[in-house]
Amino acid sequence: MKNKLIFYILLSLLFVACQKDVDEVITTNDIQDPIVLVQTSIKGSVIDEDGLGLSSILVNAGKESTFTDNKGNFDISSTEIKKSEGIVTADIPGYFEGIAASNFTSDGNSFVEIVMINKGIPFGFNSETEGLLKTGDLEIQFPADKFIDESGQKYEGNVEVFNRYLDPSDESIGSLMPGQLISESEDGVAETLSAFSMMALDLVTEDGEPLALKEGEVAQVKMRIPDELLDRAPDEIILYIFDVTEQKWVQSGSCQKEGNYYNCTISGSGYYCCCVPLPSICLSAQIFNSDGTESCFIKVTIEDLTDNFIYYGFTNEKGYFCGSVPQAADLKMTVKDHCNNVVYMNEIGPYSEDHQLPDIYLESTVEEYIINIAGDIVNCDDIGIEFTTGHISITVPGKLTVFPTEGPQLDLNIALKCLAFPSMDIQVFSAVESTVTPVATFSEFGDIQLGLMQPCDMLDDFFNVDIDGTSYFTSPTQFYKKDNSTTNWYVLEGLSGNETFKLELRNYNGMGTYSVNAFFNLNVSPQSSTPKITTSSPDINVEITIDDGEYIEGSFTGIGYDIFNQQRMINSSFRIKKAP
Repeated sequence: MKNKLIFYILLSLLFVACQKDVDEVITTNDIQDPIVLVQTSIKGSVIDEDGLGLSSILVNAGKESTFTDNKGNFDISSTEIKKSEGIVTADIPGYFEGIAASNFTSDGNSFVEIVMINKGIPFGFNSETEGLLKTGDLEIQFPADKFIDESGQKYEGNVEVFNRYLDPSDESIGSLMPGQLISESEDGVAETLSAFSMMALDLVTEDGEPLALKEGEVAQVKMRIPDELLDRAPDEIILYIFDVTEQKWVQSGSCQKEGNYYNCTISGSGYYCCCVPLPSICLSAQIFNSDGTESCFIKVTIEDLTDNFIYYGFTNEKGYFCGSVPQAADLKMTVKDHCNNVVYMNEIGPYSEDHQLPDIYLESTVEEYIINIAGDIVNCDDIGIEFTTGHISITVPGKLTVFPTEGPQLDLNIALKCLAFPSMDIQVFSAVESTVTPVATFSEFGDIQLGLMQPCDMLDDFFNVDIDGTSYFTSPTQFYKKDNSTTNWYVLEGLSGNETFKLELRNYNGMGTYSVNAFFNLNVSPQSSTPKITTSSPDINVEITIDDGEYIEGSFTGIGYDIFNQQRMINSSFRIKKAP
């Protein structure tokens, strides 16, 4: 499985300092199986699918809640939470509920990362008529006159259906899916789940109020099975829904295989998974740097080499991780630092029972690099007018990250946990003048003083969109290729501090016209005034005029849809950087 490399820049000193002061409080519930709770602290970040931090997001962990700061970070200093596979949730309009799971300990602060899935534009129909939603990945048939509102009363009016197919063969599934792939059998035995198809669904009124189908009524759903999983997909499979109260996947019926789809029935909103249950064990380990210090808050991924299972999480402040994995399975364990360097990889297992791996010592030490980036920004054409809005881009090998700037003073703290301090390219962009500073490169560790910065250069790469006569721009840009069910799936992106323009061409063949398999999303943060737009072919036609190996240039025109499902005329031109 291959996908875009994700680089984790943790923007607060909170996330790299391996602190020591934690008190332990353990309570149990002796009704049925014991539930062990721990008193601990949790730090984390809430990001979108492009890795940009989302501010003012409500985060809940146990009985405590807080909001993310302006860089998407949060800190819950003390909460009582389920020790095994406890969940942390995040919620904001325009996104599906974000749910991350971890195993928490009372002797170490934990870190979680919540990736929010943009809902996009809803499919709409009147509740008194049947509704048929069809995409390449999903088909949902809704019955007529069968909806109820949150109070249980019959609903009459327009139904909005937000939906997102989740490809379980995609490498990013570990960060997108809710919680971990765990459940329990009917007799209470813990199981891990091998996923063959997944989706997120949200049924609401025009005003955003929750809807469901009447008791006993169902919608027919077809979910695509990825090509690489099709041969192993069973003819009948269990359908699971993620239960936030139970904090795990629970059974919700069964599905039948029809060609390359699973045919299922559902009754409401939620995350759904067509999964095969597997016997599970708990696998844990403590990871140390080569100098003997704990390697805290680094990413751990464990893949089943036979079944389609993935564990995804981070070590805590003690370098410890613990998670459920399939029993008697050949596994591959991968550990990465924040610069996406693979610092450890090993094939392990199979294990017949809960297993604590021997202490793992990395060949090198993952260092903590805490730096401050400061400077003064002035406009190019008139330094007497104060600089207002723009963004700063920070590029390290393998990843481009963008942060908004407000006002003429730049003062940004960033923290990295990497094997070595990476070479860092920095540019500042003016949102008013659509200009940029020359690239400033820094390769030595230490605070960075940029001095006086004037964004006067014309943009070398850009992604511009005109919506109903108003122009919006993003720069810098990036390109990546997805390894998915199609062989040439290109993604072209433009980034700014609060917006991401994303064009996906799912059967790319170089220069030419694309009237099918083209999808555009204009994603915005809550602070942005740019309209949120989603569209796809045949509502847009894309023309690629240049692909010289260094840049991809082109344009598209057509109709887009805003969050109210209103049509908006859109035109775009782009010059996307293809080469690193």
